[in-house]
Amino acid sequence: MGKKILLVGTLDSKEREVGYLRQRVEERGGGVIILDAGTLGNPQCYADIPQHEVAKAGGETLSALKTKGDRSYSLEVMTRGAIKKALELYSRGELAGVLAIGGGTGTAIGTAVMRSLPLGIPKVMVSTVASRDVSHYVGTTDIAMLHSVVDLVGLNPITKVILDNAAGAVVGMAETAAEINLTQPLVAATSFGICPISAELAEPLLAEKNYQMVTFHANGMGGRALEELIGQGMFAGVLDFVTHELADQLYDGYCGNIGPERLATAAKKGVPIVIAPGGWTVLSSTLWRMFPRN
Repeated sequence: MGKKILLVGTLDSKEREVGYLRQRVEERGGGVIILDAGTLGNPQCYADIPQHEVAKAGGETLSALKTKGDRSYSLEVMTRGAIKKALELYSRGELAGVLAIGGGTGTAIGTAVMRSLPLGIPKVMVSTVASRDVSHYVGTTDIAMLHSVVDLVGLNPITKVILDNAAGAVVGMAETAAEINLTQPLVAATSFGICPISAELAEPLLAEKNYQMVTFHANGMGGRALEELIGQGMFAGVLDFVTHELADQLYDGYCGNIGPERLATAAKKGVPIVIAPGGWTVLSSTLWRMFPRN
């Protein structure tokens, strides 16, 4: 494997686990670049991108972070620096994937790095908090969250199995990863279980015109992913059949959390869009029950 796996961890607290992951990735034929995002103590093993370089890339010196002793500020700086270093590797064509390990802080840094990278780059996060709501960590990206089950404090038969699986997963992804190949213009569409028929009927009609349809599940985060990829210039047109996310946003529904750009990006980019009120009948019936006429 010519490119390498970026392994992100805090070497002042997760040095044994990071070292084990490096060994297991290399045994599977993968190269590794270790990035140390820790600031609390001294690293206990070698890092290809040491903590002082990460801090500098984030706009601060490591000594200043340690003197300041502000955990939140250190997290902000190290996250910014880790993202910058990862993007440099990607721009040089050296990045095969990202593997990260951590608790709350490590997960925040690792997933921030992953979210900064394009769709399709392998991303595996081994996390102690992966059994909780991780939507704010994953966002609209293709991150694979692997729950560590036990706390990541040293190596034992349980952590080794989890880390072995993580190493195998990221190497396997890296071996088969391919860039998005656009052989036909793409048209985005939204769909949802309450009204899926519009997208189903549109797909063959678009195919007749040599367009390929990409469907987004209008569940809140799906709408955000749609807007993000429109902004990246991925689509020649948009069929926004299911806009009930707006209602959920207004009335604190399950599919809210749509972000500020919902229904705005296509207009800003000059992308043709058709908007329909799919799913709004569900809202109407809900409001009728909530506020019946006397």
